[in-house]
Amino acid sequence: MNENHQPDLQKRLAETEILLAEAQAGKARAEAHLAAVKAKAAKAAMLSVLAAIVAVFALIIVTAAL
Repeated sequence: MNENHQPDLQKRLAETEILLAEAQAGKARAEAHLAAVKAKAAKAAMLSVLAAIVAVFALIIVTAAL
């Protein structure tokens, strides 16, 4: 009886290991995507700050010209 269950247990273990590997791969993809999104957000924030600095300098130049 034990011999009949051994292949089933091995098959279930293999299936579980496959599911675990798929879950870990999905987690790695999600982490990579999150890193890319964070990089885009940081770039957008940097460009916004740069635009604000340019606007301030433009205001200073226009005010000085008056």
